[in-house]
Amino acid sequence: AGVSGWRGCRAGTAAGAQGSAAALGSGEAAVDTVGYYGRRWLEPVIETPQVQGRRELKLILRLVRDGRVLSENDYNVVVAPHIWARGVAPAVALVDFGGRMAGVLDTLAVSYKKFGSVDAAIEAGGVLVLSGLNAGNTSPDELRRLRSFVSAGGRVLWLGAGVMAGMVYPEYIKGLLEWKGEIMNMDIPEARVFDGLEPMDLRYFNDNRREAPTVCAGAFQVVRRPGLSAPASFTRVHGYLQGDIMQREEALEKLRGFPIVRIDDKGVMMLSQVMVEKAATDPVAGRLLTNMIRSAAF
Repeated sequence: AGVSGWRGCRAGTAAGAQGSAAALGSGEAAVDTVGYYGRRWLEPVIETPQVQGRRELKLILRLVRDGRVLSENDYNVVVAPHIWARGVAPAVALVDFGGRMAGVLDTLAVSYKKFGSVDAAIEAGGVLVLSGLNAGNTSPDELRRLRSFVSAGGRVLWLGAGVMAGMVYPEYIKGLLEWKGEIMNMDIPEARVFDGLEPMDLRYFNDNRREAPTVCAGAFQVVRRPGLSAPASFTRVHGYLQGDIMQREEALEKLRGFPIVRIDDKGVMMLSQVMVEKAATDPVAGRLLTNMIRSAAF
């Protein structure tokens, strides 16, 4: 099972449940005396409860001395097994220059066949999943053939497309907001990519590391026109926008982008800046990845 939305919890006795007082697990960790205005960091072992499907739980951490609770924090978490994250994804043709996605698809039990180039994957046909493309491993001619493939009915999920997306689809992609974000928002909640997910799920992806729980590596800035849909958005900062309504809209345009973009031609091109490499440890990232594969395929 995996945990989503859990940000560096520390110390104490943990227990959790949703909608009832039933504890799915608990434990204790000894804490040495902490000096006045001091602090002590602990790394307790917290076992993830085994659950069926997606569950919303609460992790409760208490500092207790002589049976008296001195402090208490609680954290909402989403817990789910790999089989839930897997969903129902078709077999894909994988181009994985970065060497990261094959292991993720293995973890999710998604069938794939690897290819060493975009041209080889196009020749094989089927649903293409592309990752790690850059100017050094993919030529402009291959990018043109990739667009022709989609225009002829091909279906593609392009992970981490970045600035190259604008080279292939300049009429739809006008820029890239290069900023790692911790929160995405569902702009089209009914979109197939969000099947089984809740609006608050798109934040704080877990990768079992001491780092910011980012969910996207950036966001596309788009030109709104027929054939394009952008189901998820990311805004770089929170705060007040100055000026009249037009000035505020112009300022927001520079701060806001879309980590998931779908372009419908005769085929489908799904563009993503979501950090789906965290799918091995975060069930929401995994479900979002398999949902994007299904959305591109059907």
